Amino acid sequence: MGVKTLGLSLILVMLAIPGITAAQEITINKLQVRYKYDYAVIEKYRIGMEAVINYVEELGKDNSALIDYKDQFTALATDLEAAADNKDEASYNATIEEMKTIVTSLREEGRNQVGNNTEEARARIEAAFEENKDYLYGLVTEARELHKERNTQIFDYYDARAKEVIDRLEAQGYNMSEAEAKLSEIEGKREDFIEAMNTTIQACSDRWIGECKETAEAENYFELRDEIIDDFKELRDLILKAVLDEVIPRAEDVLSRAEDVLSRAEAKGIDVTTERAKLDAIKSLVSDAKVKYDQGAYKEAIGLLKSAKDSFRELKEEVRSRRGGV
Repeated sequence: MGVKTLGLSLILVMLAIPGITAAQEITINKLQVRYKYDYAVIEKYRIGMEAVINYVEELGKDNSALIDYKDQFTALATDLEAAADNKDEASYNATIEEMKTIVTSLREEGRNQVGNNTEEARARIEAAFEENKDYLYGLVTEARELHKERNTQIFDYYDARAKEVIDRLEAQGYNMSEAEAKLSEIEGKREDFIEAMNTTIQACSDRWIGECKETAEAENYFELRDEIIDDFKELRDLILKAVLDEVIPRAEDVLSRAEDVLSRAEAKGIDVTTERAKLDAIKSLVSDAKVKYDQGAYKEAIGLLKSAKDSFRELKEEVRSRRGGV
């Protein structure tokens, strides 16, 4: 399995409710996982470099330039780890490019030094890989284990966040029964999700990065992962729908009462042309939100209602200032 194969996407977009702070944390960032995989590759390169350096020495040639390149390469590996820890993707990618340049330079120097002995040099490299096979596969397994840990943290974080959102909305009087049932269903898949990752890691203990995707274990994992992602999307929609079920009727009621206020003001001879035009625009936003609701586009409906709320607040302030509190 490569870097992407254990990635549980951050797809749960929850409501922005003040005071919501998930108890769980995601302490492993994606660059740290990437670094673990890259480190396995880096070590493989280092082992190959040392094999060439030793062979050039056996040939009685000058291997000083090769040693310098190797030292530069390994020093950059330290910089790469620091960039990962600091979540500095730009520096991380730039360091990778520097390392690639050094590898290219070392290969050219290596070819110059081994001359016509390229086949033997390749054989030395392959022998070094074989000698260090367990170590290298062990590094890949460590990367997969870290990836699994991050995935578990992501699952737990969004589980906790969803529960906090549901509890807060329920305390405000929203009917969250469907969302609670869905969250319980998702939580019931946690152990299966972890087991699927463990099984895949075990099945791929002797497979290099990128060689695990076609295994039956990985396919089972992908299927469950995608199922959980869809579950979280459905949970998001159930939460948004529960809010909209309450908010849309309230918004319509508020607009109806505002319409009555303008009508009474108009009956008193007050010009409310400007206010009525703005109220019509707000009613249009609410109407569009209802259409999105019917289409199942709950996030878009929420956005339209937020715009309507902001516009209505501005309208009330204008009425107070221009009509003396009408």
